[in-house]
Amino acid sequence: MPLRELRGIGRSEQAFFDTLTTVDNGQTLRWADIAVGAGYSDQSHLCRVTKRITGFTPQVLYEGMQTEEAFWAYRLWTGA
Repeated sequence: MPLRELRGIGRSEQAFFDTLTTVDNGQTLRWADIAVGAGYSDQSHLCRVTKRITGFTPQVLYEGMQTEEAFWAYRLWTGA
């Protein structure tokens, strides 16, 4: 796997964990802030990359983790 792709996956993983930390701390979930914190140029960049990797937008992925059994693998990844 090319280094560029590995870095992209790492950035996506960082955004994923930043999202969970934000929610756990009781803060309002703002995708633009998550995107900038994980190193994306803007919110739409985060959305495009997340959809390319997972097939879901960040919001759908987050909501699915909370309510859908089909997202069990993401819950395992977080230890929830």
